[in-house]
Amino acid sequence: MNVPVKRIASAVYICALSIGVLTACNNVTPTPTARPVIASAPPPTAIAAIVPSAAPMLPPTWTPLPTDTPFPTATITPTETPTGTPSISDLCGAFNLLAMPAKDAQLDFDARISFAWHATPSDTVPVVITVINHDQPDNAKDQFHGELPQSGDMILGLPLIRLADAGHYDWKIALRDPQYGEICVHSGSFVRKPIALM
Repeated sequence: MNVPVKRIASAVYICALSIGVLTACNNVTPTPTARPVIASAPPPTAIAAIVPSAAPMLPPTWTPLPTDTPFPTATITPTETPTGTPSISDLCGAFNLLAMPAKDAQLDFDARISFAWHATPSDTVPVVITVINHDQPDNAKDQFHGELPQSGDMILGLPLIRLADAGHYDWKIALRDPQYGEICVHSGSFVRKPIALM
């Protein structure tokens, strides 16, 4: 045999012999340890007299186990980033008048005029409409004033029967901003013809 093979064979023999000796020496049967016996005490008579007999009773040695209470998790509340106040050019650029009477339109006495607009910015910026008799600007019967605090798009039909007389009328639609006042003014005029007699 080769010398290295002899060394390997002798090493294997020594390992096998060591394992056999250790196994033989460790063949001891463990002796069981005595467990303490907890004697249960009889339930107190005072409790038995108070508790109705139909109620279930817990064993006298029962103790609730402690439970872990999780720590509250921190919730991050996002802070609102302040939005800048829109400029007059931003407000007026978004507010578009889509329908209105034609300039100096000749309308029947009982006609209806219509106004329509797009993109009123918010409920805090109302649309203000005014129709005034050009010849009698101080006559309250020949005037219409309205304020519409509604955001978004809108159509308004105004029956001319709400005005008293025939004549030349001026109309104006604008936004009333709390910071800037009356802005984005659109205006025009129309003529309300007298009642046609048959």
